[in-house]
Amino acid sequence: MDFEDLESREDVYTTEVPMEAVGFVLGSKGATLRSLETRFKTFMFFDNDRKRDNCKRLYIIAKDKRGRDDALREVEDVVRFKVTGQSR
Repeated sequence: MDFEDLESREDVYTTEVPMEAVGFVLGSKGATLRSLETRFKTFMFFDNDRKRDNCKRLYIIAKDKRGRDDALREVEDVVRFKVTGQSR
């Protein structure tokens, strides 16, 4: 997959997820991530080929900007909770 091409698209957001929170974002057998996709009408996946500063890049894809925005905020909140124990 050409990640650089993907990252240049307007319908794609990316966020870095610390390795310690990747499993938490995924959930059991990917259930949490799939639930977020359904809830926000997005498609999300991790770049499993590369790690950057002990993080994996999560791709959030959707035509609807609001869906991408809401999904990104929710993922950031899940990561914040896992890393710090605090929510918004």
